[in-house]
Amino acid sequence: MQSYDCKTGYSVKLQIRITQHSRYELLLNNLVDTLGCGTVKKHSKDTKVFIISGLKNINEKIIPLFNEYKVRGVKYLDFKDFCETTGLVNKGIHIILEGL
Repeated sequence: MQSYDCKTGYSVKLQIRITQHSRYELLLNNLVDTLGCGTVKKHSKDTKVFIISGLKNINEKIIPLFNEYKVRGVKYLDFKDFCETTGLVNKGIHIILEGL
């Protein structure tokens, strides 16, 4: 995302987003309670979105969770990319242009 506060002019924001019909809002709120992180917000007229951000939450809760309960299928490739990107952010590589 473009940012005027960063030297490169861009910033990196890691997020997990799960969008569901608003009838599943209770389920999404239970995820917040169970994981101890995240928020539920309105996404559109009939949908809610569960959002987890913050490097600490991703490193300490989300990645270990999905390492224990394996992601299957094509989403596994997305998870691998997400873990790789998180590793780059952990090392601070994302703050230089080549790291983007």
